[in-house]
Amino acid sequence: MISYIQGEIINSSVSDRFDTVEVLTSQGIGYEVVVPKNTHIDGAKDTVLYTSHIIREDSQTLYGFVNREDKKLFNLLITVSGVGPKSAISIMSKFSISQLSKLIATEDFKTISTVPGLGKKSAQKIIVELKGNLGWVQSDGKEVDDNSEVLKELKEALKSLGFDSNQIKDSIVNAQKSLEKEKYSVEELIKFALSGK
Repeated sequence: MISYIQGEIINSSVSDRFDTVEVLTSQGIGYEVVVPKNTHIDGAKDTVLYTSHIIREDSQTLYGFVNREDKKLFNLLITVSGVGPKSAISIMSKFSISQLSKLIATEDFKTISTVPGLGKKSAQKIIVELKGNLGWVQSDGKEVDDNSEVLKELKEALKSLGFDSNQIKDSIVNAQKSLEKEKYSVEELIKFALSGK
């Protein structure tokens, strides 16, 4: 079982539901790893991805995450009947841990079912089978910190783009609302600010 990979990201590709990166280790071995969309990887040579190694009859696939909490959530999602690894990674591409936890707690299957390839029944199964199993998320302040860091980077970027203090304040408020619903990168939030969303 491959629990994590450390190396240099030498290539990446995107699709509608998830991204794929190639990691070259110091031993000269390259691994292809499927990651959630908008995964923030700085490209350093010592990048670490915590992996879940899924072996099927006709394939072996590595799914990678920048922290152990995301890996834990992925492994929980694939225990739900009818939710495979690709569906789980699609869910994590759309929602952060705290967002998904809130949706499950409030039984909001309609929002969960907006994930590409995930139907209403699967969304309901996720709620039924995982409700009560995500208590560890509430005590984990990392998600809040992640959003705070994104907002901090957004603020600095808008300053450098010449936004005045009122424009920055409005953009940050809008970004906070967007992050409560879905996971966005700093680059995407900057585009929203520039377009006046």
